[in-house]
Amino acid sequence: MTYTGVMKYKDGSLPQLPTLDIKRIDSQKIDDIKLYVDFINIGDNDIRISRTRAQNAVHASFKNLTRVVGDIDSSENFAILTHRPEHVSHLHYHDHFELTYVSDGSMLLITENNTYVLEEGDCILVPPNTAHALAPIENEGHYPLEIDFLIKNEFLEAIKSLNIYEEITPLHDSTECLLIEEPSFAHQLDRIITTYSACSYHVNFSVLGAILSAFHSYNIIMNQHQTIPALQTRINTIIEHNLTDVTIPHIASELGYSIGYLSRKVKKEIGTTVGKMIIDARLDAAQDYLSRTSYSIERIAELIGYDSVSYLYKIFYERFHQTPAQYRSLFAIDHEAATLLEENH
Repeated sequence: MTYTGVMKYKDGSLPQLPTLDIKRIDSQKIDDIKLYVDFINIGDNDIRISRTRAQNAVHASFKNLTRVVGDIDSSENFAILTHRPEHVSHLHYHDHFELTYVSDGSMLLITENNTYVLEEGDCILVPPNTAHALAPIENEGHYPLEIDFLIKNEFLEAIKSLNIYEEITPLHDSTECLLIEEPSFAHQLDRIITTYSACSYHVNFSVLGAILSAFHSYNIIMNQHQTIPALQTRINTIIEHNLTDVTIPHIASELGYSIGYLSRKVKKEIGTTVGKMIIDARLDAAQDYLSRTSYSIERIAELIGYDSVSYLYKIFYERFHQTPAQYRSLFAIDHEAATLLEENH
């Protein structure tokens, strides 16, 4: 994707935004510290993510986050914060929508069911009450910069009541996150950031206009995401049921197509290749095994259909910017649950 970074002012400076600062957290009350997402004094065992213990996620509420940061009127039910995380965050959830926008570097966002790779310019919408954690990807001592849009339901309802764009449905009903990799949407967010900063972190008509424009673009993106080609569903089902030994000829045979016709049809209707769909499904399965079982990486490679462990390392690193071993180190394996999973294989 083409991305030029957060919009700058004419003098070359960047918009200033309220910042989550760990030093400021230390001076807060202990109750606030417990709610903070990236509190640095959490021990190694505590910051590891256990997908089987999402119920233990801490509540990082809109009220507490804005109070810790300061400079924000929490009664507006909307805020934009910046943060440069240097540690894996604690598993947490919010009482608001959180739109995380990576303006520099890259990071992982991990939920119970998925791991999302966020590159510079990517955005991801995290619904309320969705347990998640963030893992920054360090690059030669440089950590990513995230810009978080905190949006309460009350703010969304107020926008809907304006009836300016009746077709806009800014709410995301799913409990799973929505990854947005659209440069046009990133530029819409740039406009909101610049306007919000210029208006001293208040939502006035200029900021509201920028937000409405972004919601309009978001609505278009949502409609595109909801239209999943039937062919994609059929192919994914075949791959899932034959993950260890699935091949392109096998998929073509199951669908009654020639290999050439299948390849052209997938490229036209889905915009990818059959080979990439197989790799993506196998990497998704590898993620699951790494986070939920104590299988060796050699065993995982075998289970997902690869004879070569080095090849698994290669494609895993290309997608997640971490080796399988590094990825596994993010998770605290629930050994009782892992045993049950392993008994089924």
